[in-house]
Amino acid sequence: MRYLMMKRVMLAILLPFLVGCLFGAKALSEYWVVWFFVCAMLMITAWGAWLKNKNRGSSFSYLNDNEDGVFIYKFHNQEMRLDKAKKQLYLKDGLNEKLYAFSDVESWEYNISAGGQILTSGLNPTTNLINNKILGENINDTGFFIKVKDIRNPEWHIRFFPQEGSYKDQKGLISLKKQMMQWMTVFDLTVNADAK
Repeated sequence: MRYLMMKRVMLAILLPFLVGCLFGAKALSEYWVVWFFVCAMLMITAWGAWLKNKNRGSSFSYLNDNEDGVFIYKFHNQEMRLDKAKKQLYLKDGLNEKLYAFSDVESWEYNISAGGQILTSGLNPTTNLINNKILGENINDTGFFIKVKDIRNPEWHIRFFPQEGSYKDQKGLISLKKQMMQWMTVFDLTVNADAK
């Protein structure tokens, strides 16, 4: 969904014109602070919704849908791909990418960090900054971790984004857990099956 095509953004752009046409330029010029504030709030709330939808749409998961033994997860510039037939694991994080044999995979686990925020009405800027810092740390600590036999990059961190809800609510945390449990099962059934 494009940001400028969102209903809230269009309303924020059209609102000053509608007020000017309906009530005249005098009403618009006398109360410009009010109209500016209303339009700014509409655009800011639209930005948050657009960003969440963008992140949700940028994750891709392919779980052996065609029974071809391939499992793929992508999120932004990160990727993990397991090929059961070739017994290989491909990992990518930004510019860093490498192909490993299943025998090079030592362990895998996931972590979901949540909580620590201060309950507030949202009007205290200092508390909001502290909460945003804690949320950022929780997001950075959350993910799927794969340890491999590699001196240069012994542990890979693959990030996930909630398919429902957000990092701030229980629905989002449940969505994260579900996705990562799926990948724990995929690794158990593919990499562990190869070791037996």
